[in-house]
Amino acid sequence: MKRLCISIAIMLCVVFICVYSVSRLKEGNRQLFDYISRTRQAYLENKDAAPALEQLTEYWKKHYLLLSYTTTGSGLEQMSLTVAKLPRLMQSRSAEFLGELDALEHWAKLVYDNNYPRVSAIF
Repeated sequence: MKRLCISIAIMLCVVFICVYSVSRLKEGNRQLFDYISRTRQAYLENKDAAPALEQLTEYWKKHYLLLSYTTTGSGLEQMSLTVAKLPRLMQSRSAEFLGELDALEHWAKLVYDNNYPRVSAIF
């Protein structure tokens, strides 16, 4: 009976950790998408997008720490590379700037989808 209780407690802990990490990742991505849309809007309206891009970059540094605990692989590296390219693309008013913002959103969605817990992965 003790083994059964301990096994159930361990399974509940695993489920709780999965749900918690996915909820943190979802909230982090929601904020990241918000910063991306602010930057895109400022850029399209020909306003000074530098403050919005600075906020996006600063938030990425915080969000990267969260992602680095749950994610490994090319998605995280690609997102960091994209964020690093954004200031130069914005300064040169390159047409690729908006494409890179779209790519950042795409990679964030892929990372979230890859970290979503599936029952088949547990058993």
